[in-house]
Amino acid sequence: MKIGIITFHSAFNYGAVLQCYALQETLKGMGHRVRLIDYRPSYLQPDLSITPHKILSLLHRNPLPSIYARLRYLLIRSEKKKYDKTFKVFAKQFELPRDEDTLDSYDTYIFGSDQIWNSHITHGLDPYYYGYLPFEKRDRVYVTYAASMGDVNFDEMLSDHFRKALTNFDAISVREEELQVALQPLTDKEIKVVLDPTLLAEPKIWEHIIKKPEIKEKYVFVYQVRIDKEALRIARKIAKDIGGIVIDSRIRSKILSRKQYSCYSPMDFLGWIKYASCVVTTSFHGTAFSVVFRKPFYSVSVGIGDLRLLSFLNKMGLQDRFIPKTSTPTFSPIDYAEAHQRLAQMRQLSMDFLRENLS
Repeated sequence: MKIGIITFHSAFNYGAVLQCYALQETLKGMGHRVRLIDYRPSYLQPDLSITPHKILSLLHRNPLPSIYARLRYLLIRSEKKKYDKTFKVFAKQFELPRDEDTLDSYDTYIFGSDQIWNSHITHGLDPYYYGYLPFEKRDRVYVTYAASMGDVNFDEMLSDHFRKALTNFDAISVREEELQVALQPLTDKEIKVVLDPTLLAEPKIWEHIIKKPEIKEKYVFVYQVRIDKEALRIARKIAKDIGGIVIDSRIRSKILSRKQYSCYSPMDFLGWIKYASCVVTTSFHGTAFSVVFRKPFYSVSVGIGDLRLLSFLNKMGLQDRFIPKTSTPTFSPIDYAEAHQRLAQMRQLSMDFLRENLS
């Protein structure tokens, strides 16, 4: 079967590109021909330009002498450009459309995974992610896989939108139980809860792309999408417990701060988690990869995104690793035997959903 995937494959985000790669490789392993539909909305592309408005905005926030402010802006922009370049290098791992692959040339279209229904990310309701493609559907099959909208918050207008949009899909699956509960009354189709592709994929798919960090010390890796200084405080405490150092994934200038180890590429990101002594994260995918690689971790509650993190950890029996940001935990390892048994069962159910709807 020829399958087209519609998701966030060009986003400036580790979890987004890696979930996309994981679904691609899983479907290829099932024997399908797979392409990532090369939809690149402007809201997912990094803006690395320098404009007078940005400089003035920076100076307004930072009253320090303008020469320092401009220099710091240029240095950080340079770091971000390197970061962007490595994402483009990783994109070579993707099966993008070839000359013969027109948008309407697929047998089945898979929408997701990731937060394709999060209107804050998509700057409104992007019709592509709801099955409104610019051709007649006819006998093509539309399937959502592990679609998410982040925190579930429905009003009457959004309910009406989903009630209509869900009729576009032949099979529907979402990533979180909370979203399933919210959407199920809006459709007669059964909505399934399935694994994020990073958890669905066989762990061996990561081995040939992981980049091992060039570091000998024990370290605690900190990964945050939404930054909270308390997560860094917790990481420093854990590092002290294990006699290690803290590696912060955030981009920083190497001139205006102490030496920083780089975490530019998705390959770097995987390596920093796989070889860490512990991970402290506020991110779903930071947590997911910690589980995949059987690493001790702490998922720090910061309010936004907490429901999906806690939902996942409850299923894994690892809810004690979800901690308030005001806490001061003492390092402890994790026995992953039961958690990975549960993960294997959930992986089987998720694969069953794909097999049933891609046959």
